[in-house]
Amino acid sequence: MRKRLPMIIALILLFVLGTMAFGCDRSGTTTSDQEQTDTAQDENGTEENGTEENENDGAVIEEEEAAVPAEYTPGDGPRVVMETSQGNLLIELFPDIAPITVEKITGLINDGFYDGLTFHRYVPGFVVQGGDPKGNGSGGPGFTIPAEFNDGERPHIRGALAMARSSLPDSAGSQFYFVLDRAQAAQLDGQYTVFGQIIEGIDIMDKLRQGDVMNKVYMQES
Repeated sequence: MRKRLPMIIALILLFVLGTMAFGCDRSGTTTSDQEQTDTAQDENGTEENGTEENENDGAVIEEEEAAVPAEYTPGDGPRVVMETSQGNLLIELFPDIAPITVEKITGLINDGFYDGLTFHRYVPGFVVQGGDPKGNGSGGPGFTIPAEFNDGERPHIRGALAMARSSLPDSAGSQFYFVLDRAQAAQLDGQYTVFGQIIEGIDIMDKLRQGDVMNKVYMQES
């Protein structure tokens, strides 16, 4: 028994040392993960620098938004009267910015396409949308209109009129939307065709809800 004691002690020591070595390896894995995180932070800048960059970005965005007029000054573009169940809207179209869209929509208006259609979508503080002959967001006129995005000449300000579309840029048809609030719709700039602006009756736009009707839509005589 005495002869075996040193061997038993040696085995116990080996076991303890092996356990300690395994524990260090586990801790090392955690440290390695942390190092990867720290490297990612270094590549993107420190938290302090990152905060300064975000603050600077915010200042640029605020300056850009300050450059966007809150209201549109009426021009001399063709005008549309939209008689809705909530009241009448007077809309100016932008053939200089979106000539193809204005031509196609004007043709639909002259054909009486929009008379009796409804507003089928209302998102508070964002948009109210209509112009679908099916009344559920899936219909159109039987043709599509190529995108006529602009670089900021006509932003999505309150009362702007723009074409709805699918995920494909050139998929607009007859559906359109009015912008209820710039703050929510600014992200749409450069991605949807703005082709008109409400110049009278913006308070009527605020009353429009899903199910409201466009009783009659026609071009105003110049």
